[in-house]
Amino acid sequence: MTYSARVIRIDGPAAAEREMLGIKADPKGAKIMAAKAVFRAVKITGVPVTAANILKQDMLARGGEAATSAGTINHSVEVTDVILLGTLSQYTDLFVRLRSQQFRLPQIANEIEVALRAYDSVPGPVLGLEFGKKTHIMGILNVTPDSFSDGGMFRDAEEAVSFAVKMARDGAGIIDVGGESTRPGAETVDENVEIERTAPVIKAICRGAVAAPVSIDTRKASVAEAAIKAGAKMINDVSGLRYDPKMAETAAKYDVPVIIMHSKGDPESMQKDPKYDDLMTEVLKYFEESISLAVKAGVKEGALIIDPGIGFGKTLEHNIEILRRLEELRCLGRPVCIGTSRKSMIGRILGEEDPLKRDIGTAATIALAISKKVDIIRVHNTDFMAKIAKVSDTISRGAKR
Repeated sequence: MTYSARVIRIDGPAAAEREMLGIKADPKGAKIMAAKAVFRAVKITGVPVTAANILKQDMLARGGEAATSAGTINHSVEVTDVILLGTLSQYTDLFVRLRSQQFRLPQIANEIEVALRAYDSVPGPVLGLEFGKKTHIMGILNVTPDSFSDGGMFRDAEEAVSFAVKMARDGAGIIDVGGESTRPGAETVDENVEIERTAPVIKAICRGAVAAPVSIDTRKASVAEAAIKAGAKMINDVSGLRYDPKMAETAAKYDVPVIIMHSKGDPESMQKDPKYDDLMTEVLKYFEESISLAVKAGVKEGALIIDPGIGFGKTLEHNIEILRRLEELRCLGRPVCIGTSRKSMIGRILGEEDPLKRDIGTAATIALAISKKVDIIRVHNTDFMAKIAKVSDTISRGAKR
């Protein structure tokens, strides 16, 4: 008799159960074993060393592993980050133990449980867009003279509306209208100028020419308010609600969803030697703070979308690391939007200075992002990228578009 062994990919409990049922395992047993088949590495930051030592011992007692800083065991440090390594089943047992402990360990158990649950869940719909089954396309419509790729393309509202109609026909589920360039080195545009550029275009699009909802790409609350009054249904804030303190309350006032983007610095200075001690931890912390800010202002958490901000205060290496680790953003439980379209990172990799010739590189990043379960792709060439998304969704999600 000839035997063969292979490594199989199990990325979640449903996949584990499906594989076991595929070999005719008992359905009840498969359901029980599914949590034992899924491994997760979890990082907890800023844990006091007493709690960290207990956490480590409790995880080891359940057959898992835990890594802490070298000074944790002898208390030569006061706090440490902790990396736990275990199966979902081991985490479930761990939570029971931690909730009977002191030193804020019950709170740590809750934090880990929420992150694990969110990682394997599908966010609820936003603007009627359902997630998990296919990737949604946000078409970029910049009515600016100086955007890096399409600045100056649209001389009047009629041309912009025609392009919006084309994008929707090509597959865009959202039209993102912007009136201020946020490319590296761009100067701030006066809010009245930004309103004059965007509001008439949004009003014209929303008269009925395009069924897709319109998003306003702005950092300024006054611009967002004018856009919403003109018909926009979403705010896309590249400053993550940090630039204008009134932005969160404006979103709450009009009950519209918000894309919170991560950025470090403003467009004028963000690419001047950006540095991070721990890139993904800092990005996730930024989102946690912005989400808290939004919710305190009255924005529903279910109306928030996150965007890691490729090219906004990041080197090429930072951008690549984020793309490799996109799955980690899922622990926040929010839909993830990604915007790599024609950006300089692609130009640097390909040696291509002309943004209009970077669509092939964009397509590679889009396919990668979809394989990592990104929910929205923000793109210039909607026709081309819709085809990329269709193939990628079919392979990654089994989607039928």
